[in-house]
Amino acid sequence: MGVDVVIPTFRREKKLKRCLDALKEQTVRPNSIEVIDDSESDRGPAHSRNKGLRRGVAEIVAFTDDDCVPSKTWIEDILREMADGSTAIEGGVTTIDENGEIVRMDPKPRDKWNRFKTANMAFRREVLEEVGGFDERYFIHREDTDLAWRVLNSGHDIKWCPDCIVHHPDRFGVERFAVESELLLYLSLIHISEPTRLLSISDGG
Repeated sequence: MGVDVVIPTFRREKKLKRCLDALKEQTVRPNSIEVIDDSESDRGPAHSRNKGLRRGVAEIVAFTDDDCVPSKTWIEDILREMADGSTAIEGGVTTIDENGEIVRMDPKPRDKWNRFKTANMAFRREVLEEVGGFDERYFIHREDTDLAWRVLNSGHDIKWCPDCIVHHPDRFGVERFAVESELLLYLSLIHISEPTRLLSISDGG
């Protein structure tokens, strides 16, 4: 059982290098690292992640962002957490607050909307293929939440793994909101066959 890592990038060479340097220091090497540079075509991270997904062959596909720094045991932690047959995991994310302190960005217990960030998620490849990968109508933002909801609605679980850590040093205080993406996500929820089950699962982690 191996792990392919997919990283979409857009004009952040220094931050991407920081991410790749962290991946070089892993206690367990990933099968491959698929970097998809969208700087010229600007088709959005959903397109880039689908492209990276198609390049790899490993049983597990892990996603992070170009401005993230995976912990040294990130790949090892993913393999350990998914050794029980889990189809997908959502890992913990840390950042730096206004005082320069490292703080956690764990989802709030009652937050049923702002969940499932591909800064730190991993899925079995067969599950991603089953649900058709990322919806590329989400040009930026929410494509990861939409994917997770479709995985859940297909009858799979997403396991919360707080000790599988990725550091997102530049994230604190950044507001990210795209009206088109929010509306598209809301409409997708309306058409989900079991929205109550989905929200119950996402609420409990």
